[in-house]
Amino acid sequence: MGIIYAGLNQGRLPYYHRLDVSLRRKFMFSEKMTLDAVISCTNAYNRDNIFYFDRINYKRINQLPILPTLGLAFTF
Repeated sequence: MGIIYAGLNQGRLPYYHRLDVSLRRKFMFSEKMTLDAVISCTNAYNRDNIFYFDRINYKRINQLPILPTLGLAFTF
């Protein structure tokens, strides 16, 4: 099976939609000491979004599923 090409302006990928949410909070302990906290969620409703289409193996490759993250930054 070879590579399948579409005509000019004929090949389209499926629709793409992703909801990312994040919350950020800054805690000040003193004038020079702060803690920044971030919690976020990528692809919040876990939709199958295409990352790319492997034309050699004719296979759809999706992005990551729901991905929660937490980050802290302490400055002094």
